[in-house]
Amino acid sequence: MEFGQIQPSITTRQSLPVATAAFAQLAYSLTVRDLRTENKSAALGILLSSGMVLVTALTFYIFMNFIGGRSAPIRTDDITFIVTGFLVFFFHIRTVSAVAGSLKPGLMRHSRASPFLFVCVKGFATLYKMTFATILLMVLNYLLRDYWEMQDGLTLIIILLVAWMGGVAVGIIMMAANRYLVWGNLVQMTYVRICFFTSGKFFVAGHLPERIHSAMDWNPLFHVLDQARGAMFLNYQAVTTSVIYPLMVYGAALVLGMMIENYVRTTFSVSHTPMGSG
Repeated sequence: MEFGQIQPSITTRQSLPVATAAFAQLAYSLTVRDLRTENKSAALGILLSSGMVLVTALTFYIFMNFIGGRSAPIRTDDITFIVTGFLVFFFHIRTVSAVAGSLKPGLMRHSRASPFLFVCVKGFATLYKMTFATILLMVLNYLLRDYWEMQDGLTLIIILLVAWMGGVAVGIIMMAANRYLVWGNLVQMTYVRICFFTSGKFFVAGHLPERIHSAMDWNPLFHVLDQARGAMFLNYQAVTTSVIYPLMVYGAALVLGMMIENYVRTTFSVSHTPMGSG
């Protein structure tokens, strides 16, 4: 080599198993840190998640009885019926909100950071909290009220994972909307409001009039929630909804979300301002 000639840099690439293990370790460490930073302790986060679901469900239960609302049209406990609906709803919506706000511009300056990493951290942190909140509510209901009803536990777990996966997929799209559109928060708020009224938390899909059923049938969360009730309650079969439809819709949304994540990662700029901000 001649004097003064620049020696080319040598880039060492990690093997796929090593890179995957390193990513998993980093995601795990950031997930634990996120749980402890948000609520000081993971136990407090679980209690807050459980308390929010229970208080919201009981509030609507009291309100429906105050205005003379009918009880659940299936032979089951009314409180369990409503709490089940809110559990699935919060499983999805809280994942959407967490993933939508997962992008951290300050940490994106680090070479190992990526939008996919932050999505994994927020997604798994929400899954952890909501899973334990679900278990805690069911155990408390059994201990305090001596009531337990479960027809197919494995199917219920799968349905909850579908609701979570849909929340991750929609959350990635909302993350990009918040990043690149000044009215991205309005899109997210509109989505939450629409899901609140069309998810069927207070109704049994199989007993709805055809006109109302058709107005809610487009929402994948409506199918997910009804399938969860079919898996849980012994006296109800979810025959008017399908688990295939939400899997197809959320799967397509997840593919779109991964494409958006790749775009965000390759075009990220700390000095970027959302479109429409002036």
